[in-house]
Amino acid sequence: MTVWYAFRMRPKLKITGPGTHQQVRDAFMKETNPKRRRKLQTIRLGFMGEHTSEQIAQIVGCSKGSVTNWVRAYRDGGLAGLLETKYKQGRQPALGDAVVAELLEGLEQGRWKRIKEIRKWLADEHRIGLSYRGVHYWLEKLGACLKVPRKSHVKKDEGQSVRFKEGLARKLATLGIDTRKPFRLWVADEHRYGLISTLRRCWTLRGVRPCAPYHTKYQWGYVYGALEVMTGRSEFLYTPSVNLGLSLTFLRQISRSEPDAEHVVIWDGAGFHQKKQLGALPDNIRLIALPPYSPELNPIEQLWDQVAVAYANRAYETLDEIEADISTALRPFWESAAPVLSLLGANNYLLSSANAS
Repeated sequence: MTVWYAFRMRPKLKITGPGTHQQVRDAFMKETNPKRRRKLQTIRLGFMGEHTSEQIAQIVGCSKGSVTNWVRAYRDGGLAGLLETKYKQGRQPALGDAVVAELLEGLEQGRWKRIKEIRKWLADEHRIGLSYRGVHYWLEKLGACLKVPRKSHVKKDEGQSVRFKEGLARKLATLGIDTRKPFRLWVADEHRYGLISTLRRCWTLRGVRPCAPYHTKYQWGYVYGALEVMTGRSEFLYTPSVNLGLSLTFLRQISRSEPDAEHVVIWDGAGFHQKKQLGALPDNIRLIALPPYSPELNPIEQLWDQVAVAYANRAYETLDEIEADISTALRPFWESAAPVLSLLGANNYLLSSANAS
């Protein structure tokens, strides 16, 4: 027995309004956005009345549901309704503007040390239960990162540090510098190194604990360093120890680097640093002492951090070996002014004070 099946022909899509085919065609020719062009092309094919919805979807490259939605939008609102962009309202952020501002202020002040403390603060003071991952998201969003804090002595007078920076230009003006000569402003300090191994962070995979060679040999040396704020020059001197005599030797080295210039050297008030009242200073050297417990005012401290990384996580047998690696790290600074000026920073208070004086 033969069975015959009757198939109903799908009707072709026919659009008659609300606008005209010419209006849709003109809009299609002017449009540059790909998604909007697909919408307009769908309506153009619908005006022709030669294709079904399935065929139009295949030609345009979309689903049949999209064709149906676009045709409905055109019939209800014309070209404006078709091309209108509708965005769904996203969920509200977990932290409001006021809480975010308070979080940012707390981060600037160093109020919290761990994410656990931030979660407790949010729960206790704002009744917001945020997961560890959620707090981490907001910390990254606000530009926060995990850092090792710098030591700050409990005896430090913050106001004294502020007054030093604000009054440096006036202090330079009172030193009696001969303005007919070139003026050089130096920041100086010394770095201790030794055969006791120095450990620093290193990259490794999660779950793998890195190891570094280590031994204790009580032998050390020092490197004096000075950076010139205005020209980017640098001076270095290796010494077996630190004392008044060696500090004077280093000041004389700075003096001889440019004998016709007036040199002002800023360093801390260590007992082995030369003072003005001790005499024996070269005629073209002036000294300014930093406030007590304020190493952050001396940019050369950042250089010693880079030097320590150069010989970290290694075991040395002699001081000559470690000094070779230190010299490799320091070489860019005495060969070019660019690394020095980059370390000092364009907005450094020392440079602005030197220019003002």
